[in-house]
Amino acid sequence: LLHPQTGSSLLFYHPHADGSTWVQMYGGMAGGLLIEDEAQEEALGLPVVASHVALLQAFDLRPSSKNYLGATLANKGTSAIDPAIANPSGFQGELLVVNGGEALYEALPAGGWLRLRLINSVQDSSLSGLRLGFSE
Repeated sequence: LLHPQTGSSLLFYHPHADGSTWVQMYGGMAGGLLIEDEAQEEALGLPVVASHVALLQAFDLRPSSKNYLGATLANKGTSAIDPAIANPSGFQGELLVVNGGEALYEALPAGGWLRLRLINSVQDSSLSGLRLGFSE
């Protein structure tokens, strides 16, 4: 239950099943819950043409890595997920995924604004310090 004065919010949901949170997140059991307060949005007066929520995840596809996706999916022998399903092309490296797929694309008119809401769920990766081109 949310307090009526919560206002516009972007919330991240994901499972916390003992020992299998990452496996379940990989399987799509994570996402963003967007709450929009119309009065608050109107008061902000942002000239938004388009809006997206982007959930960022990183998958480590390097067999020699301690964070290798195949080992993670095995979940210490408790999971029957085939790691080959996760990497049919044989790519080796770290893969950044947006909303479970490829990068977002939005064509905007000249002078148009995009409101981008980011959820960084990257962890235990060289990408965990992900820099998105913004100064600190």
